[in-house]
Amino acid sequence: MALGQGFVMCLEDAVALGVLVPAGTPRSEIAHRLEDNESLRKERAEYVSKESYEQQQVAEKRVDWLKGAIATEMRDRSRYDVRKEAERVLDDFSSGSRHAMTNRILDGSLSVCLERHVSCAPFNKL
Repeated sequence: MALGQGFVMCLEDAVALGVLVPAGTPRSEIAHRLEDNESLRKERAEYVSKESYEQQQVAEKRVDWLKGAIATEMRDRSRYDVRKEAERVLDDFSSGSRHAMTNRILDGSLSVCLERHVSCAPFNKL
């Protein structure tokens, strides 16, 4: 696994744990929630690890990547759209919500959690 991908996986893990085991989670629920986290993250972690290894070992994979076969597969596996997520959060604030949490982990993307009101007025014209 490349160092950059390792960092991204670490961030994804942190977000998943932050959602599944937030501050104040009762001790009696922690073990169950950690098992849920493992179930949630296992398939993706195994896929990234396998693909990273294969890309280092098989030169043809690098050529396929450049031609687009693997790029298309990777695009399909990671549908996270930061612009779309930011627009959803902005819509939440525009509608008057002071607390916004968009949880996209279960559908394969990252979550965004904002715990304080942020004025979005300057961004309305973007």
